Amino acid sequence: MNADAIFDAVKQFLNEAHIGFLSAPIPDGWSVYCPSLSAPNRLQTISQTIETWESCLILYAHCLINTPTERIDEMAKFVAMANFNLLPGNFDLDVGTGEVRYRLFLDCRSFETFPANYLMRFLPLPILMLHQYGDAIVAVANGESDAETALAHVDHNAR
Repeated sequence: MNADAIFDAVKQFLNEAHIGFLSAPIPDGWSVYCPSLSAPNRLQTISQTIETWESCLILYAHCLINTPTERIDEMAKFVAMANFNLLPGNFDLDVGTGEVRYRLFLDCRSFETFPANYLMRFLPLPILMLHQYGDAIVAVANGESDAETALAHVDHNAR
């Protein structure tokens, strides 16, 4: 399965779900951007990028707040601790901009056609992860909490 076929399946899914998006070609694939999805936490909104590269689908949910330079070390600690044993994706931190995002990767080489049920299952996951961790990310970014305390609140609220 190639990037164009994956892109067509994603586009069809988003249209049927009435989710607004913008798309553009990138080297070896497509980038689909969903600019504003509501979040029931202090992040308020989350954007999502969906990229297709060759036979892969990569989903990113972006925090729309950036970690200040003086808090990057604590956010890096938070991201490393949050990622420990976290499946199927992971958090990323851009230490230059302070952006935190959640990334999920799907290898689609074995598919002849992209199964719509995969999109139903996997497309929401990065957004749901930012829903679950959003308050903790904001607390660490704003200096209201250290990494350990913020993660303890996430773990406690998840039970």
